[in-house]
Amino acid sequence: VKWANLHGVPLLPVSSQEGLRIHGDSVPNTEGQLIVDLSPWQKIHHVDAKNRSVLLQPGVTFQQLIPRLKKKGLRPLMPLLPRAGKSVLSSGLEREPITIPRYHWDMGDPILCMGVIFGTGDRFRTGSAAGPGTLKHQRKSGQAHLVPMGPTQFSPGQLIQGAQGSLGIVTWATIKCEYMPDETKIYHVQSSNVTSLIEIQHLLLKYRYCDEIFIMDDKNLASLLADDNSNPQGLSKQIQPWNLIFRTSGRGNLAERRVKYIHDDIIELVSPITEMETLNSAPVDYRELERVLETTAPDQWRARWAGNFLDIFFLAKQDSLEKYVKIAQDFKDMIDMGFYFQPVNLGTSIHCEIDLYHGKSPEIAHEKLIDIHDSLVDRCLKAGAFFSRPYLLTAKQVFSACDVKNVKLLNKIKQLFDPMGILNPGVLCFDDFFQERR
Repeated sequence: VKWANLHGVPLLPVSSQEGLRIHGDSVPNTEGQLIVDLSPWQKIHHVDAKNRSVLLQPGVTFQQLIPRLKKKGLRPLMPLLPRAGKSVLSSGLEREPITIPRYHWDMGDPILCMGVIFGTGDRFRTGSAAGPGTLKHQRKSGQAHLVPMGPTQFSPGQLIQGAQGSLGIVTWATIKCEYMPDETKIYHVQSSNVTSLIEIQHLLLKYRYCDEIFIMDDKNLASLLADDNSNPQGLSKQIQPWNLIFRTSGRGNLAERRVKYIHDDIIELVSPITEMETLNSAPVDYRELERVLETTAPDQWRARWAGNFLDIFFLAKQDSLEKYVKIAQDFKDMIDMGFYFQPVNLGTSIHCEIDLYHGKSPEIAHEKLIDIHDSLVDRCLKAGAFFSRPYLLTAKQVFSACDVKNVKLLNKIKQLFDPMGILNPGVLCFDDFFQERR
């Protein structure tokens, strides 16, 4: 990093292994940009079963981490069916939504502490790891690196997350995990409209009955469950347009009893909204649902419908989801699309995702695809959508709609931590930052 500052060479840090790159933040967009490939850094330093955390390097993938944690009776808090080669650390830094909102206490979860090299070339440790001594010495003295805030009341980790590698390069992190359940029960509720499912989801989140919980339309659910021997288009015709998936669990000697009384509570809770017969009535293999909640995929599951996709995602309140569905469906005659609503942050907000399918014959023209994307983003912005993770095309629209004072503040932060603008220039609102300093 110091060499790059000296010679004015832009750097692009990446940590995931080869595979389909969707958002463009890990693709060079500046002439002469060097890729800092951290994917070979695959060491899992320490698994702490007592404190439910793991210390790892940026190249560790979900495919590598899941079996390692399982040996200790732990499971990772991860996004829905991540790509096998996806970096665990990268997923956390980009704040990808995890499927268990009741363990998602803060938008920074599941990342706890981290080591970072800022754009100045300075090394830094965040959270409780910022204290004196090496990480090994700190662990030996009883520290567990669980507190993300620090040093003092400063929380630089929150600046690093979501910055798309534009402020610093993270070289290690502690990641929050959870214990594996001894007993589980999975539910699949179908409906012809999304309204009743949103109401059920709200009640389940209110009482924190579930581990995993999310809503999908038929196309995205079919794509999620499809494999090499199945056709997502065929499966989507067998299920209703909207689907609520959730799973309950229990641990220890009373695990089975806990799952049963939660089941009875859920039946009583949802009976005014839906008939009991609609629970688990879909022609879906529940072993497959269990599998996609616990493992990885060799590909991007969203690309299974048409070969490729362009996703639009933002945070929204639960009572506004129907509004965004109506906005998106105004474009349904132009392009196939799928929906995925993932509660986050204890269910206080929803990751609202609209996937635009493209890639197979008849192919939609690239210009038309971009026009649909831009129009949809614009309408969602005007309706109140909060784009907390804007990439490339979306970023241009989001920051154009922002107050200029906010953009100036972000550029001031960029100047503090990466004064020469060498780290991933062009992302977020830093389009001209590197060229001005060059």
